[in-house]
Order: sequence, then C-alpha cells, then structure tokens
Amino acid sequence: MPINFEKKSIYTIDYELLYKFLNKFDIFKNKDIQSGYLSDWLALLKRYDKLSISNINNLVYNLPSTCFLYYFYYDSILLRVNFNVSNLVTLAQLNPPINFESKYFSVELENSCSFFWNKPSTFIKNINNTNPIVAVPFYLAPTSKYLIVDGNHRIARALKFDVPIIQISILSNKDLIDKKYFLSEFDFYLYVFINELTQMLNYRLTQKIFYSDKRLLAKSYLKSKRFSFKNDL
Repeated sequence: MPINFEKKSIYTIDYELLYKFLNKFDIFKNKDIQSGYLSDWLALLKRYDKLSISNINNLVYNLPSTCFLYYFYYDSILLRVNFNVSNLVTLAQLNPPINFESKYFSVELENSCSFFWNKPSTFIKNINNTNPIVAVPFYLAPTSKYLIVDGNHRIARALKFDVPIIQISILSNKDLIDKKYFLSEFDFYLYVFINELTQMLNYRLTQKIFYSDKRLLAKSYLKSKRFSFKNDL
C-alpha cells in the first residue's frame, strides 16, 4: 500500500490485476521472458511499497516545500507518482530553457503534443515566479513525452494572454534517475518502470532495427541500473 502524500494516507495497488493487464501487451517475443520481467518489476515495487509504509511518519513529516502528484490509471488500477519539485527546480536552474510556441500547449492539442500539462482549476492573474517551467520525461503514450511538474499556472496564464513563446527547462531521463527527485523510493521505481515499459513497447512498434528479447532486456534498469532509452523531442 503506497503513500498518498496529498492526503497523508495509504492506498492499495492490486499487483495481481496489474500483472494481468500488463502481460496482455507484446513487450517481448518470448512470453516466459516477459512474465519474468514483469514479475521482477512488480516484486521490486512491492518491496518498496512495504518500506514506504514502514517509514510513512518520517516521509510525511519531511515533505519538501513544493511537491507534485501525478496520478493515472492502467485499466482500472490507480497509480501515483510523487515528485520532489523543490529539488527538480534547483536542477532545472542549471539547464538553459528552450523556447516553444505556445500553440503546443493549447487545450485542443494537449492529447497530441509532446507535453502533457494539467490545466489549473483556478486562474492566477499575477504570478511572481522567476523559476523555469520544469518538464520531465514521462511516457504513458507514444505522443506524450514530457510532463510539466512545475509551471502549470504559468502556462495557463501565457495562453490566456496570448504569449507567443513559452520557455521550458527539460530534464533528461539521466537527470531523473536519482531518488532525491521523488518523495519516496517507491515513487522513484514506479517512475522508472512506467517510462521503461512504454519505451520498450515503442521500440517494438517503431524501431526499424530488430531488438532481440535478450538485447531489449539488457536495456532494462533492472539489469543496467540506468535508463537506456532516448527521449529526444
């Protein structure tokens, strides 16, 4: 039962149902390899799930000043990734921002552009924030490559006032393979697993060069302890 940091409580993941859902996809040619791959990842998530619960009081007490919760569904299974935005903003300040036309953040294009952002329920007219807008790699679908973890209100304001250019500091997968950018180790491993899984499927569907099961498995964080997939925009 991982932690819902927003409510300072725990929630339940049905790992057996999650396994059945993910195993429907053709990630590996050999189903035994795929079954082992998914089982190993879910066993790791269960391990850090339990560790988070045993350390819940300390984790909740030491929350950073700024956090970002992103939740999504795999079929009917709710999953949450909690980001330590305070540390991410510090890292983003070292990366020169990139200019993007504001049209790429319009509501009409939000399901087809590379960025996914949450339109705030309230509009803030005056925003005194000189920090860069921060985007991190987040693959839930082939068209969604980046998630805005800090700056959703500033994007909404830019669109409201027809600002033509929005500056985004984009962090890389290599930047994010560090546990200090998440609220718990469970969040870290869930983030790596989600991104890796989607990228593996993308390799199967889009890469012209054939990747054998052995070669594809070798790219897994479970084997290499690094994120081995590119996230070029």
